[in-house]
Amino acid sequence: MNDLKINDLVSTFYLHKIVQSHKMSEHRVRQGLRLIERFHRHKEWYADNVKLNSFFSILHAMIDYLG
Repeated sequence: MNDLKINDLVSTFYLHKIVQSHKMSEHRVRQGLRLIERFHRHKEWYADNVKLNSFFSILHAMIDYLG
């Protein structure tokens, strides 16, 4: 991974997956899906932004990983 911020985020999700309880996992997944839903409210604003769309894709994969 070339982006250190993404690497930090992935590491945080990995650590959280190790120490979380089942209830905490469900809660975080719900929060993450609400966040993604909120991003999509005005997706036309950043439809041409490749970096941001790439981040959304990575974030969605990490939220799926927690579930």
